[in-house]
Amino acid sequence: MSEDAKGLKKKIKALIIFRVIFVTLFFGASFFFRGFERFPLFHSVYYLAASLYVVTVVYSLLIGRIRNLVAFAYVQLLIDVISEIVLIYITGGAESLFSFTLVITIIASSIVLNKKAGFVIATVSSLLYGILINLQLYNFLPVTGENPLSFKDYLYKIFVYTIFFYLTAYLSGYLSSRLEKTVQKLEEKDLNLRDLEFFNKEVIENMPGGLFTTDMSGKVLLFNRAAERITGTKREEIIGRKIDSVLSS
Repeated sequence: MSEDAKGLKKKIKALIIFRVIFVTLFFGASFFFRGFERFPLFHSVYYLAASLYVVTVVYSLLIGRIRNLVAFAYVQLLIDVISEIVLIYITGGAESLFSFTLVITIIASSIVLNKKAGFVIATVSSLLYGILINLQLYNFLPVTGENPLSFKDYLYKIFVYTIFFYLTAYLSGYLSSRLEKTVQKLEEKDLNLRDLEFFNKEVIENMPGGLFTTDMSGKVLLFNRAAERITGTKREEIIGRKIDSVLSS
């Protein structure tokens, strides 16, 4: 497995763990404070929470067997969006306070995959949210909120959330790409430093003359092969000790 695949696999695992924590805290708090009971379809929330736990278990079982990790991540993100649309409908549709959950998924898509995935999920979120609002507007779905909105309010909701979704995708994608570039540069610098350290070590070890270095207190930090030969002392016996104790002997 390539390094990119290993990195993506770690991100998907992190997404699965985050989903479990979020679902547990979000639904747990809502059930504890009875936040859903004022909605006509609040019993459906129990089934939604249970379904999310089930699919999370399935994801955990499949992650070691899936070869196309990108497609696997997209499937998870799309199912998350659909679940969030269902939650939004149950909790009032256009009046729902939980439309922010779509924003979390858009951010997650940019982090787990890339900027393009963020825009894809933002597009799907906008389409499904718009369809939900229009179905409620034209009475194809019953309005689950307490105060039905006017036509202008529905249009305003669709417009604002669509803009918000795309802005989130842009900002999260930009920050994610910048972070990845920074990490790559740090890894390259770390590799260069390790190469330089290895080169210096080889040069020092193969010098014909003895060489040792100490810190400010006189403790030996480096002791090359030639120094071992000249002093008759193994480096394991002198590294970390004061050079005076060795020279005096």
